[in-house]
Amino acid sequence: MAITFSARPVPAASTLHTANNKKSGHTRPRPMDLARLNDPTTLVRVSELLTLLAVSHTTFYEWKRLGKVPSPDIELGKRPLWRAATVRRILGMAQLPTDV
Repeated sequence: MAITFSARPVPAASTLHTANNKKSGHTRPRPMDLARLNDPTTLVRVSELLTLLAVSHTTFYEWKRLGKVPSPDIELGKRPLWRAATVRRILGMAQLPTDV
C-alpha cells in the first residue's frame, strides 16, 4: 500500500493570526542599526529594544515590572521611548564602536 501526499495551498500571511483572525497585541521585534545609539537624539522603541535584548514582549514587560529595565524617558501617547544613553546603560555599554 503506497502513501500519497497531496499539496495543500499555504494560507496567506494575513490569515495566520490567532483565533478569530485577531492579532496578539504583542510587540514584535524590529531590527535596529546599532550605530544609531551613538546619536544622543535617538529615541528607541520597545520593538527595537526587544531585538537588542533578544527577549520576547512578555519577558521585556516582566523585566520592566521588576525594575530590570528602567521606565521610559519619554511617552508619546501610549508609546514608550528610551533615549540612546539609557539604552546603552541597559546594554552595559558606555559608547558603541563607530565601525559597527
